[in-house]
Amino acid sequence: MDKEIIILKKSLKAGTDKAINLNKLMGLNNLIVDDQNIVSISPLGERTVLNKAKFGKINVDKKYYVIKASK
Repeated sequence: MDKEIIILKKSLKAGTDKAINLNKLMGLNNLIVDDQNIVSISPLGERTVLNKAKFGKINVDKKYYVIKASK
């Protein structure tokens, strides 16, 4: 079981690194949560605090959802 966790952590890290590199190449900003703030990091490395992060529960009124399969 430890091997599966290690493999999952490595693939998560590789996917995150690939996404950050692609965002830099395309000139897009990265959004991260840092010290309870949502921070935007530009491709040049400039950090801008956007909002205070809010985490919690959300009440949902619908009792069912329809998910359409894409072809």
